[in-house]
Amino acid sequence: MPVVASTFTKRLLLGVLASALLAAPAFGQMLQGNTLPQARLTQRPLIVAHRGHASADQAENSLKQMQAVATRQIGVEMDLATSKDGVLYLLHDDTLDRTTTGTGPLAAQDSQALDKLRLKDGKGQPTGEALPRLTQVLDWATQTPEVMLILDLKGTPAAKVVPLLNERKLINRAILLTFDRGRAAEALKASPDVLVSVLVTNQSDINYYRRIAGPRPLAMYVSNTAKSKLYGMVQAASAVVVTDVNKDVLAGVDTLADKVGKKGCKAYHDYLDEQHIDVLVTNNPVCAAETIK
Repeated sequence: MPVVASTFTKRLLLGVLASALLAAPAFGQMLQGNTLPQARLTQRPLIVAHRGHASADQAENSLKQMQAVATRQIGVEMDLATSKDGVLYLLHDDTLDRTTTGTGPLAAQDSQALDKLRLKDGKGQPTGEALPRLTQVLDWATQTPEVMLILDLKGTPAAKVVPLLNERKLINRAILLTFDRGRAAEALKASPDVLVSVLVTNQSDINYYRRIAGPRPLAMYVSNTAKSKLYGMVQAASAVVVTDVNKDVLAGVDTLADKVGKKGCKAYHDYLDEQHIDVLVTNNPVCAAETIK
């Protein structure tokens, strides 16, 4: 197979991203070579809950929130962080203060202390839910075959995450998010089977990642503020197109979020259709999912 994956391979990849429920159990085992063994045939885009929650007023990286959105065939995105004693947890920030009852850097505390913390909701109020360990989320996912896991590695080595996915037979239901060349190269080396998402901003990025990935399938992350031309370049590379619509509270600007405010949930459908998006990560996943039924 040529270095650029075939259109057929991409269509197969999109199946697993869309819905594991639609698959015949034995179908994945029939695929060979550069078609990932989990692939299913369907054209439904995958909507993903940003930080695993249904809305911004709910707790981030919450297992309870993930359980709730998964019932709607919505994928879950989560952020990884490592404790002082090497245990993987779900946390977006470097520090615990904003989203948990703890304070200071997570990396400075051991798992015994971290397990005693409770998550805060989007309004800063404590909940009864503990800060989740990654293994707890993965154990839930093994019992939830319809859910797709989107793992933002941040500073976590892919080589530490991949064995956990393999042990639970989840390698084909996960996407590893990377946002720099070093982390992307590391993730690609960690497993030939896991789908790796790489950030691209121009044709040079696309060419680079195609070169180092070889014939394996790739996902490419495109900012929702990018011009349509870049989406077309990614499609031409037969990559899975990943983008987001997550309000930037610092800049206060998000083109698609503004359109949703004016047009309602239909704006998601229009955006997905216009740019041929395969995976959309959003803070409003229920609204987005309703438009593509």
